Order: sequence, then C-alpha cells, then structure tokens
Amino acid sequence: MKNMFIAIGIGLVFSISIASQASAKPIACWDLNENHICDLGTEDTNNDGKCNPRDCHVVEEPCYGVPKTGQTSTMDFHGALITSDDGYLQKGIEWPVPRFTDNNDGTVTDHLTRLVWLKNANCFGLIDWYHALFSAEDLASGQCQLTDGSVVGDWRVPNRNELLSTIDIEVEAVGPKIAGQSYFTNFGESNPYYWTSSTAPPNWPAEAYYVNLYDGTSGYRGKREESANYCLVWPVRDAK
Repeated sequence: MKNMFIAIGIGLVFSISIASQASAKPIACWDLNENHICDLGTEDTNNDGKCNPRDCHVVEEPCYGVPKTGQTSTMDFHGALITSDDGYLQKGIEWPVPRFTDNNDGTVTDHLTRLVWLKNANCFGLIDWYHALFSAEDLASGQCQLTDGSVVGDWRVPNRNELLSTIDIEVEAVGPKIAGQSYFTNFGESNPYYWTSSTAPPNWPAEAYYVNLYDGTSGYRGKREESANYCLVWPVRDAK
C-alpha cells in the first residue's frame, strides 16, 4: 500500500510538472484558443493544412509619407481646369483637424509634424547663423513670452525640412505663407528670410540654408557675422 501511494504521488507530481511546463510555453501567434493545439477549422486561416506563422494576422505600423502641400486651386494660364496638377490631385498625408493648437504658454503645437513652435516668430531680430543657433539653444521659459517650463537646451533652430513643413502654398494674401499663420505672431515684414540649422551642400561649408516664409522658397547664404547675411530665427522644440 505504501508503494502504491508513493507511485500515485510521483505520478501526480509528474502530471503537475507537465501541466506547468505546458502553461509556461509561449502562445503561438496562430493559437487563437491559446490551448497549444492546432484547430484547422479556425486557426489554419490560409488553408494549407497546418498552423504556422503564415496564419498570423500581423498589425502593421502606420505608414507615414509626405504631407499635402495645402494647395487646392487648379487651373492653367487660360483658366482651364487641370486634372494632373497638385491642386487637383492633392496627394500626400492629410492634415489633421485642427492642425495647430495654441498651448497658451507661448508655444503652438503642430499636430502634423508633432513639433512645438515658438508662438513669437521673431523674438531675436536679424542675426547671423551662429548667433541664431546660440539664441535658440539658450531659449527657456521666461523669455519670448514663454511660460511652458522649457529649459536651456530644449529649443533649437529648425532644420530645412522642418521649416519648409510650415509652408502652405495655397495662401494668396500678402504675408507669410504659413499654415495656421493666425496662431503665430510677429512674423518679419521687412525681412522674410529665416535661418535653418542645415548647412548647404558640402562644397559650401560656409553657407547655411534659409527659407523665405513669404514665398515658400529656400536658398542659402553665408554663416559669417555680416549684416548682408542676417536672417530671422523661429525656434522649435520636440513635444514633451
């Protein structure tokens, strides 16, 4: 009798051990019932007679692309409708609605790019490229009408693509062609050129790109401290 109890005990422990190992086994992506058994009726989704990763439904990450330009007008110089230009096709990622949010702390969030812009688009005046970098980097809450709690090092001069992302080429009124321009203040009127942090091509290391916010074009000029090279600066930071 004693030996029988020992045998039963060993069998029970062995069974518990097997069950424990089974429960610890990872659940396969095809195992909808999570029972470690292939149910061909419900889990063989590609009907190849077996359960394998080909039966798994993988949720893909969203695909991000180039955003729309904002242009909706379309016609040729005779006034005829064109069905193959930007204004008609309007290709690109849809702009979120609303695209911008005034955070009421001296900053504005762009929900398309997830960048946070200084509401005051001309806090530092005309300066050379190097001073633009330093001024943006030293910016912090308490300056330029900021109450956002930002600290030195949070802000920077936008790169060329970031600054160009603010352009809305559908804007026809005289002034900055900026998407959501009503959210911002103090755009430069006498000088529409704004620095980017992007250096011009390698054969021009002394040049940096600027963007003309009044016509959406971009060029480059010298980084040196010369009045002919001065531009404005519109700091940006990443969302916290």
